Amino acid sequence: MSHWIISLEYSHLQITVMATSYKAATTTEAAATPLPFLSKDTKHLLIAGCASRTAVAPLERLKILYQVQDVMKRGTEPKQYTGMVQSLRKIMVEEGWRGMFKGNGANCVRVFPYTAIQFAAFERLRPVLAEPGATDLSPLRKLLAGSIAGVVSVALTYPLDFIRARITVQGNLTTQHYNGILHAFQVTIQQEGVKGLYRGMSPTIVGIAPYVGLNFMVFESLRQNAPKDEFGRQDMLYLLGCGAIAGACGQSAAYPFDLMRRRFQLNTLSEKQYTGTWDAVRSIYQSEGVVGFYKGLVPNSVKVIPSIAVMFVTNEALKRYLME
Repeated sequence: MSHWIISLEYSHLQITVMATSYKAATTTEAAATPLPFLSKDTKHLLIAGCASRTAVAPLERLKILYQVQDVMKRGTEPKQYTGMVQSLRKIMVEEGWRGMFKGNGANCVRVFPYTAIQFAAFERLRPVLAEPGATDLSPLRKLLAGSIAGVVSVALTYPLDFIRARITVQGNLTTQHYNGILHAFQVTIQQEGVKGLYRGMSPTIVGIAPYVGLNFMVFESLRQNAPKDEFGRQDMLYLLGCGAIAGACGQSAAYPFDLMRRRFQLNTLSEKQYTGTWDAVRSIYQSEGVVGFYKGLVPNSVKVIPSIAVMFVTNEALKRYLME
């Protein structure tokens, strides 16, 4: 039987099934299911991941609206979204319940490849980066492995994230309208070329490295001190706390880059356009101050910190289940 890695990510809420790859002498099961990611259990996990992402979709959309409304508004008109309750009520009144979930479809499509690539890359890098004779990676090597895994996963799935952002803000902040994911791809390519699908990728790459790297490094380091039960298994509540701390560290370090990513993705649709990363940094600092780099942080924290905690704990629970 061959064990495999499956990961499901939901707004950085992630459900992950990971197991170390190895081969046994018999491959009857593998022959019956040549592609394990098409198995019944995997389909159930994929559905669960999409459902979890959908559950926090309103907060994800709110975060993006906060991040970009300053550059999307016209002239001196006031901000449309000023607080979480006010913003959610406004979306509900003006767009109905469907407005809460704009962009979620593209997010769900991105679920499987993004996180599967991220965790598979991390596991593959473990033996490559390990020191001779070491049983585990050092914290810095975990940071490096996580950073590389994050960069690879983002680079391979970035167009879907770009389209998600475009669909998320259509309506109140822009006159551009998309009929769906494929239509958004077609319009973007026609108007901006294939290159347009990669707007904002530079700050994304810079930001994802510390985000994913810190998540893995902090969690893997903290879990080493976890108390164990009579079977030698680490305490799940302790791991939940480790995951929450990891999520807080990762998002705090990377959030300004996430904000710039969203603004670049909508650059051609806004009045205030940036010519490059450093121009964006200067412009945001001069016009909005340091706080400008953290707009949308509150709704993001509400979902990200517990979600990263759930991600790691779910991963551990499912890994134990598969290994038993």
